[in-house]
Amino acid sequence: NHRLDNQPITSGYAMQPQPQVIGQPTTQHVVLPEGAIFVEKPSSAPTIIGVLMIIAGIFGVLGGAWGLMMATETITYLNDLNEEMDEQINIPIWWIWVGPLLQLVGGIAVLAGGVFLMKRMKLGVFLGLGSVGISILHGILNSTIAAQVYSDLGADAVAGIAGIGMIFTIGCNALCGLIIALPLMMSNVRLE
Repeated sequence: NHRLDNQPITSGYAMQPQPQVIGQPTTQHVVLPEGAIFVEKPSSAPTIIGVLMIIAGIFGVLGGAWGLMMATETITYLNDLNEEMDEQINIPIWWIWVGPLLQLVGGIAVLAGGVFLMKRMKLGVFLGLGSVGISILHGILNSTIAAQVYSDLGADAVAGIAGIGMIFTIGCNALCGLIIALPLMMSNVRLE
């Protein structure tokens, strides 16, 4: 069953020759005009980090403002509690005012830093890092005072937990500081 042109016949039809690729296929090269400049799209990291900073700042401002509004009631409650108890809870009165004030200032700093970072300004990163410093100071003072209060009440085990809380506070704030500083470390972020 062969035809004269030496192609086999199958079911009455001649098979069509199949194309074959011999060697490497050629790749197309794009030729750009001389002096072409590649423009890389700026990263959206400052915007995302800025939004997160604004959210954290709102919580910080609200918490600090609430603490300041409730400071006199806290002092009154603490005095009433100390009159009823045999042991005295010695939370310094200055801390009842300074703690929320630090929280308020830190909240304002991170909120403003988030706004500036969304506008792609380096000032936002520096305000954010400043707020991290304020937060670390607040955490260290709070843990130290809490450990002292628990120690005075005879709860030394709880005082040790307050020390662990200080380590956690420093670690958490260091991580937050690293996230806030990311736009300074990225090559495709253009900050003013």
